[in-house]
Amino acid sequence: MNRCRLLLLVLATAVVPASRAAAVPLPGEWTFFLSGVAPAARPATVAPGLDLDVRPGPGAGVAATFFEPHDLATLVAFDVSRLPLRLNGPGNAGSGESGGQIDFAPLSILEELRFAPDRRVRPYVGAGIIVPFLLGTNLSDALRQAGIAAVRRPDHPALLVGLGADFTLGEHTVLAVDLRWVPYAETLVLVPRGEQFKSQELMLDFNPVTVAVGVAWRR
Repeated sequence: MNRCRLLLLVLATAVVPASRAAAVPLPGEWTFFLSGVAPAARPATVAPGLDLDVRPGPGAGVAATFFEPHDLATLVAFDVSRLPLRLNGPGNAGSGESGGQIDFAPLSILEELRFAPDRRVRPYVGAGIIVPFLLGTNLSDALRQAGIAAVRRPDHPALLVGLGADFTLGEHTVLAVDLRWVPYAETLVLVPRGEQFKSQELMLDFNPVTVAVGVAWRR
């Protein structure tokens, strides 16, 4: 409960800063982007001699940026990435065997400090939170035979840091390039077949790095 209250407080602070009027302004910039996610996962052992890993995958998403005084901005982004699961072990060392895939869909909220706001190239740095979701999972027969019945999303938000730049293309169009990183691990929950106690669940930690390139429309 305390974690939920803290998340709601951070969301309210990021999206509607206290310095604003009661009416929330429209976003100053909408961005549609393509992305690539490198999970930087630490494999979890799911059976003797058999590990499960999360591999890089492509994605796409949309972001809204709210510009504020003093070269500050709040970015709210939602994207979906399809990440392959890979089984590795003595019998399939090297290429590994497919464990299926997950559709990783984080909601990211980033408070940014922007530099050179009046120039054609505008870099930024920022920090905020990421709230992870799984839109879907598709587990392979090999993973189910290894004893895993389901994969659940992380149950908590995490710290997010980012940097990037906007490159002006026209009066209302911008090329946006972003790099976002989760420095403290998120955790996928691996649910074994026939689970009776929560202590039987397995954890797969990963620190996703997301590179996004998109075109933005600025009011």
